[in-house]
Amino acid sequence: MPYNSPIMLKRLLSWKYGIAVVLILGCSIYVSRQDQKTRDQYETKCNQIRAVTVSPATHQEDCDKGAEDAARHLPRWYRVFGWPEGITTWAILLTLLVIADQTAETKRAAIATEDAAKATMDSVEVIKRKEKARVKVRIGELEVVKVETMNDSYFAVVKVELFNFGETKAFIANSCGDFSITRSDKPHAAKFPEPLTSEPVIHATEKPLEKKFPFFCDTGHDIIRSLNTGELFAHLYGMVSYTDVFEAPRVIRFRYLWTPNMHGVQLRSLISKDALSHSLYGEWKQHGDEQDNYDSNPN
Repeated sequence: MPYNSPIMLKRLLSWKYGIAVVLILGCSIYVSRQDQKTRDQYETKCNQIRAVTVSPATHQEDCDKGAEDAARHLPRWYRVFGWPEGITTWAILLTLLVIADQTAETKRAAIATEDAAKATMDSVEVIKRKEKARVKVRIGELEVVKVETMNDSYFAVVKVELFNFGETKAFIANSCGDFSITRSDKPHAAKFPEPLTSEPVIHATEKPLEKKFPFFCDTGHDIIRSLNTGELFAHLYGMVSYTDVFEAPRVIRFRYLWTPNMHGVQLRSLISKDALSHSLYGEWKQHGDEQDNYDSNPN
């Protein structure tokens, strides 16, 4: 088996405290043996001298004191592993290191748990983004239609469609809209907003829900001409709030202004004087500020 330095280093690090204890005990045993050896050598020398001394008792005291002094005068590094000061110090130091190591391990485990929880939340968010409902609004063309009645009434009509391009159902909480024709291009507050739909749910990828807004006109040809020339302005605004299976509240607000295509208007007026009274030439454009045209779920 080839030698693998990272694996061996990892194993040695896992045994670090065991190796430290063995080394300290080995050094302590060595120092103790050296201490005892020094004492024994000094006592042997003292015994040889005591054989010829006249005061054995006094000499014995001197020998004991000398043996202790000899042990104390061993190399200074011996004290690091000597008993009891050295071993006690090492025991305290190792205990503190173990506590610090366990604290670091606990911190690493907490970070790993936090990272795992964050990864799980990110996965959940990815699923939500993929499966959530996505309601969009599509505005149809502006038309002026004649209603065959006894008095031949005219109506300006616009169709609003609600689509759900998401993967799950959209539950309609509220919806409203308003269509009007005024002499000003300034946004105005709707007096009588109508619901955009009476359906409580918009199913995903199914046929859109439709809402037609009619606006009564006294004379159809005059209204068409005035819209083409910019004397009158058609306004459309609405709002849809909904939730999905994830219960996330979402809202769409829109405001549009019918804007005449002046190039088309000028061209048609050259072709026929009555052309501007029969067909509308223009398009819906967003109107108002950012709050008037807002989608909390753009993607």
